Amino acid sequence: MVFAHGGMDVSDGFVGDLTKMLRASGVSASIDLRRLPLSDAASAAISADPALFEIAATGGDDYEILAAVAPENASAFEAAVAGVGVAFVGMAIEGAALPRFLGRDGREVSFVHGAFSHF
Repeated sequence: MVFAHGGMDVSDGFVGDLTKMLRASGVSASIDLRRLPLSDAASAAISADPALFEIAATGGDDYEILAAVAPENASAFEAAVAGVGVAFVGMAIEGAALPRFLGRDGREVSFVHGAFSHF
C-alpha cells in the first residue's frame, strides 16, 4: 500500500519522488491520483482549470511524506499516525516498469515532467 502522507520527503513533487522511491525499491506501482490529497486552494484552482492538476501532482514545494506500508500493516500504520492526515493512493507491484497513474477521470495518464527540476 502506498500512502501519500505520513517515508520519503515529497518536496520535488509526488509523481517524481514516488518514481524515485519505487526505482530504489526495485518495484513499480499502480496509483489512483483521484486519492491524492490536495489543499482547498489547489482543489479550487484545479476545478477552475483542470490542466493545473499536472502541476499539483508533479510540482515541488509541497513537503509531504510518502510511505509504503505492507497491506497487513496498514491498520497499525494508520493507528500509529493518528491525528495526521493519511491517504491511501495505490499499491506497489512487482516489476521495474514506470508506475501506472490513473487520472481524475479514471484513465491512465502520463506526465510531460515527472518532478520539479532545480535547473
